[in-house]
Amino acid sequence: STSIVRMQWTGWDGAPRTQFLSSHAPLFRNRLGLGFTAMNDASGARFQREFMGHLAYHSPEIGHGIHLSSGISLGLQSAGYDFRYLEARHPDDMILAAPFNGVDFSVGAGILAHTSSWFAGVSVPHLLEHDFGAPVFAARRIRHFYATFGYIYPLNEFIDLRAVSLVKWASRAPAVVDLNLECWFLDVLSIGAMARWREGVGVQTSYRFKE
Repeated sequence: STSIVRMQWTGWDGAPRTQFLSSHAPLFRNRLGLGFTAMNDASGARFQREFMGHLAYHSPEIGHGIHLSSGISLGLQSAGYDFRYLEARHPDDMILAAPFNGVDFSVGAGILAHTSSWFAGVSVPHLLEHDFGAPVFAARRIRHFYATFGYIYPLNEFIDLRAVSLVKWASRAPAVVDLNLECWFLDVLSIGAMARWREGVGVQTSYRFKE
């Protein structure tokens, strides 16, 4: 299970806020996976919410230590806005007259190839494109594509170097490239750095609690 709370630009009215919850469990000797994710995200006068159920299948080894994992997601998404309390130059604008909240069906899918030292995968979290029934073109969901790559390089029996990259692309928007580099000690403590191409950099550390 994972829970995430994000508070960005604290102290600003309408600053981005995100709450995220997920829980997953293996079934039938780890051949199947079942779980859900729930998300609430707000920024300014806009918001979106999502509840998705997930089903995954993990294949036996297909050769050279390679396994395939595939998954599908089904659920509901909503998006909306409430511009009634903004100071507007044109108060008779349609989208300022009343709040809007639209709900629609969503489906996603992906596949991942992995071994003990590397993985590579592609996914489309939202296969369906829709506008949530908005009275104007203001809340449209478009299709997103993701590609991910990762590699683990053991320096010795105590230290591993791990690199992970995530590429995100959607139509009418520039591609986003994330890169994460970590040094793991005894598979318990990690220190690393992360970067988003042409946007920002950061540092991170994590601790894994064993049994």
